Amino acid sequence: MGLRFRKSIKVMPGVRVNVGLRGSSVSVGGRGASINMGSRGVYANAGIPGSGLSYRTKLSGSSSSPRRYQQRIEREKQMQEVLRTFRAKLDEKGNLQLFDEDGELIKGKLKTHVWTEKKDLLETFLQKKMETINEDSEDLIRIHEETPSPNDTLEYEVLEFDQPKPLLPIKPNLPVKPVFKEIAPLSFFGKIFKQEAKYQAKKAANQDRFNKSLLDWEKRVGYIEAEHSQKTESYNTQLSKWEIDKVDFGNQQRNNQRQFSELLKSDKGFMENVLDERLSSLSWPRETLISYNINDDFSVDMDIDLPEIEDLPQQQASLASSGKKLNIKDKPQATLRMEYATHIHGIALKIMGTVFSTLPSCHKVTLSGYSQRLNTATGSIEDEYLYSVRVSRGKFEKINFSALDKVNPIDALESFDIVKKMTKTGVFKDITPFSN
Repeated sequence: MGLRFRKSIKVMPGVRVNVGLRGSSVSVGGRGASINMGSRGVYANAGIPGSGLSYRTKLSGSSSSPRRYQQRIEREKQMQEVLRTFRAKLDEKGNLQLFDEDGELIKGKLKTHVWTEKKDLLETFLQKKMETINEDSEDLIRIHEETPSPNDTLEYEVLEFDQPKPLLPIKPNLPVKPVFKEIAPLSFFGKIFKQEAKYQAKKAANQDRFNKSLLDWEKRVGYIEAEHSQKTESYNTQLSKWEIDKVDFGNQQRNNQRQFSELLKSDKGFMENVLDERLSSLSWPRETLISYNINDDFSVDMDIDLPEIEDLPQQQASLASSGKKLNIKDKPQATLRMEYATHIHGIALKIMGTVFSTLPSCHKVTLSGYSQRLNTATGSIEDEYLYSVRVSRGKFEKINFSALDKVNPIDALESFDIVKKMTKTGVFKDITPFSN
């Protein structure tokens, strides 16, 4: 058994100072019950003398407990602050990095604590990042789903008459008409002291004040009524003009509507203006340049400068089994080529559908797509045609436009008259397009 106390010094009845190996302590009390206060805290001791039975319990912590408690409070504050202000960022390898408000990387136990408390939030962050990486590819290969039906003919948008209707002026409240208040009759004592003359003068002055206030009221009422009458007259004039303008505007809109339909079927210049505006309003996930010509028979020839395969997303992402990072990998070249083939065939469908739905007189579209590629014979970048397709309105209408998500744009174009040299793995070779 180790040596617990080296010395015990009695300083007064019932009190001892114990000098031990780890410092000193003070004991208060005698045999059977005492309290010991030392570096490890305050303990109560109880026992039955001579029985060998005793009991010891800790009443309070040691002198170092407040310091440890304060340290724990500071750590908790730090954790709460980090939970409130941390930022998440995904690096190029798919690792999720956490930063505090000072931009310092959060590591170790603190990072574990953030994951424990904010697991749902971080998992949602990773999910959205994964969807963002993969979503661009989905948009590209499904671009044909935006193809309008040839039967969705373009119509003139009749505008609403937007001039505000004049407001009827509100009739103003007139001032209250003054009421004549007679002065009290001459009193008994006034008569005795012969106050009649003074009373009559006061009565006359009261009448004059009333007459003046009545005259002022009549002038104010007259001015207000005249002003309101003028506003009402002006309102009637404006209302009459507004009603005429509204009828004229409606007639003009109906006339524009009739002219629009007629010009769109017969006027090449008008057709070009409308088609220009329609094509310019289309949204494209990658740069796509279009040139075209409307022929005298209203057939349309088009050339498209297609995006390059290098413009497509080169990577794909999936959630790691740990759920705490993304696996970001380069797409296999075969996958990338087929996505590119699907995208550029989808572009052709979308543009041809736009032409047919815009120009009701167009009965045929010839569309050729080219890309800038390296000519290994010359070492120069040259335009190479990847496909050329010709389709009539009647054949194009056979597509089920209510189920475009089930249409494969590659198969769709191959059902038309098409010139292309594409392998099963999506490799294109230069072709000679249909002549215009």
